[in-house]
Amino acid sequence: MHSRYFFTFIATLVSATVLANVVMLYISDDASDVITRFEQHWQQQADIILREAQLLDELERQLSDMDPEHQVRDYLPEQRAYNTNTDANVALHIVTMIAELDLSDAERKALDEVQRILSAPRQSTPDKSLDIAPLQLLENSFSQRHRRLDAALQSLRLGMEARIEETKRQHQAALTSVINKGSVEAWLLLSLVVILACAGAVVLRGQLRTIEERACLFDAIPDALLYCEYSGKITRVNHSCTELFGYSVQELLCMSVEDLIPARFSDLHSKERRNFTGRAQMRRKGQNGLNIIGVHKSGDEIPLDIAIARTALGKETYFVAVIRDLRHELQLQKKAEVDF
Repeated sequence: MHSRYFFTFIATLVSATVLANVVMLYISDDASDVITRFEQHWQQQADIILREAQLLDELERQLSDMDPEHQVRDYLPEQRAYNTNTDANVALHIVTMIAELDLSDAERKALDEVQRILSAPRQSTPDKSLDIAPLQLLENSFSQRHRRLDAALQSLRLGMEARIEETKRQHQAALTSVINKGSVEAWLLLSLVVILACAGAVVLRGQLRTIEERACLFDAIPDALLYCEYSGKITRVNHSCTELFGYSVQELLCMSVEDLIPARFSDLHSKERRNFTGRAQMRRKGQNGLNIIGVHKSGDEIPLDIAIARTALGKETYFVAVIRDLRHELQLQKKAEVDF
């Protein structure tokens, strides 16, 4: 009986552990999905930024070919030969290709500025033979155009760097969120398992105490008590039963009820036991009218009073027998008859 409750408690703990593992697996899969999505997002952003950097590099080269005054310090450290006849449409085509990328608002605004500058009609290169004042105005116009173009291109580069930093920040925030969420869920799950374990231990302790109390009461009954299966195998006895028949508890649990009656009555008793459907009542004679006799371990026959009840536990049928030793009572009767 104790083993059954113990294994029930162990099964509860195992179930809680399995549940914890399932939840932890779910948490792990969820974290893995989040990390995978952000890795994909990071790769997409990296591809976009790399493509944008390549196109900006090409745009800088085209602008340098169009205008010798436009110096490209970041991309072209060495002086190169300029082709002033390069068509501005090539640069505008590069701008269009950059515009097709997934840009931030600041980058798109800077790119629109580049497109407006390149689309505006270009003034001729200043002629040194002009008067000083018109020449100065023309040079100022060229200088202003190049400053605006440099500022717009610089905004594009800063936008790329800002997008990289923002992607890093989002990635780190997502990882931190996953770690924190997993930690909280793990602690909650651990707390639940501990609570279930403590509750199970309390219930198990109460059940074991109840079982012990019932066992003490069972052994304290002065009459012999015997439980057996439908097949006749003995499943439980009390202390009085061991004293009555002279066997230990372990010996009785390995025996059949037919082993406790004389061999001449075994077949008849087995048949009556299987056909028994009556209510429990004390009687000294069987259904055949014969006296009920038991056999002690020493071989001595014992006159008995016995009450039998039939019960079902699940699909199994059991018999409960309350047995009383009549030897002392019969001795008193004989003595009374002699004295009388």
